[in-house]
Amino acid sequence: MQRRSCAHDKGAARRFALSGRRRPLPRAAWQRPPSPKRDGGRSRGPEHDRRAAPLDANPTRQPQPLRKERGAITEMANTAKALLAEAAEHIGYKEGPNNDNMFGRWYPMNNEPWCAMFVSYCAWKTGNDDIIPKFAYCPNGVAWFKARDQWNRTPSVGAIVFYGTEGQDHVEMVESFTDSEIVTIGGNTNNDGSSNGDGVYRRRISRSNPRIYGYGHPTYKNDEDLDMPKRVSLARKTEVVLKRNTVTQIPFDDEYSDGGDQHPDKGGPAFITGNSDYIATAAATIAGIAPGITIQTRFLEINAKGDVVKEGPIEEALATTGNTYVTQTRAGGVCDPGNHVVWTIEVINGDTDGKVTYAEVQANYWPRQA
Repeated sequence: MQRRSCAHDKGAARRFALSGRRRPLPRAAWQRPPSPKRDGGRSRGPEHDRRAAPLDANPTRQPQPLRKERGAITEMANTAKALLAEAAEHIGYKEGPNNDNMFGRWYPMNNEPWCAMFVSYCAWKTGNDDIIPKFAYCPNGVAWFKARDQWNRTPSVGAIVFYGTEGQDHVEMVESFTDSEIVTIGGNTNNDGSSNGDGVYRRRISRSNPRIYGYGHPTYKNDEDLDMPKRVSLARKTEVVLKRNTVTQIPFDDEYSDGGDQHPDKGGPAFITGNSDYIATAAATIAGIAPGITIQTRFLEINAKGDVVKEGPIEEALATTGNTYVTQTRAGGVCDPGNHVVWTIEVINGDTDGKVTYAEVQANYWPRQA
C-alpha cells in the first residue's frame, strides 16, 4: 500500500469520521512487539534534515502496552513536564508493517501517518487534552493554535512544533531549546527527521531549519517545578518613520500575547519590563531606502528616566531593491529591576528617510526572584 504523509490523511480522517465506526482495541494488539518496516526504515520524507541528530534513541526498546485508562492526572493536568515525560517513555517504539501502531489504534485511525496522533495521545494520557487538540491532520493543529492566538515563531518548553508548508508535513513536541537549536520528541519519524518514518525519536534540530513553520503554545498552568518561560508577542502594523542617522525605538501597537504585562505602555516600545532573563527575536520590513544603504539594529535596556543603561550587539544589513527585511535575535539577555528592553533601527547616511511598514517582536522570558 502506498504510504502518505501527514498532509494527505485529511480525507481518510473525514471518511472514517463519517462512517461512525470505532475500531476495537484487543489486548493482544496493545502488546504487539515492534515489527521491521517493509522498506527497512529507509523512508525519507519532506521533513528530512541532514543537520538533525538523534539523542540516545534506543531502537531495541520494546513498546509499552497501550493502556486505555489515563494516568493519575489530578496533580499533573496542564503541565508540559507530564506531556514530555509521557512522550519520552515511548522513545524507541517502532511501528509495524503498513503504519501499524499503538497510537493509530487508540485514535482510532490505524495504518495512517501518525505523528499528530502521537502528540494527541500524549496530551490525552497526561490530562493536557483540553489545551492540546486531538488531531490527525497537521494543518488542523496549526489552525487550532492560531485561532486562540497561541502561535508564533519562537520555541518554548512543551510547545508543539510544525514543519513544512503551512505546517502540513510533520509535528513534534519541544523538549528543550537554546538560541541555536531545539530538542524534540516526535512520532512517525526516524534518525533523519522523516515525516513518515518508523518510530518515536528524540532529535536536535537547528532553529534556522527552513522546514520549521512555527510553534503552537499550549496554555500550561501547573509547571512551577519546571523552568518554563513566559511569552510576549507584539506587532507594529502602522508605519514608523526612520529618520536618517537617528536611533528609532520601534513602538508596538498590536498585542498577541503578554504573559506578565511586559508591555505596559500599550503602543510603546517596551516588550520586557523588570527583573528577567530573556531571549527575543525582532523583525521589520523597511521601505524607501536606496539599495546598498546600511541599516543597523540593536536591543537596548532603558531605565525609568529614559537613559540607555545597557546596549546589545549591533547587527547590520544592507538595503535591497524594493522593501528590505531585517531581523535580529538576542539570546541570554538580562533586564535589571526597574528597566525595560526596546528594539531600535537606525539608517546610516542615505539621501532620504525610510519607514517601517511592519514590525514584530517575540520573546520568552524568565522572571528572576527579587
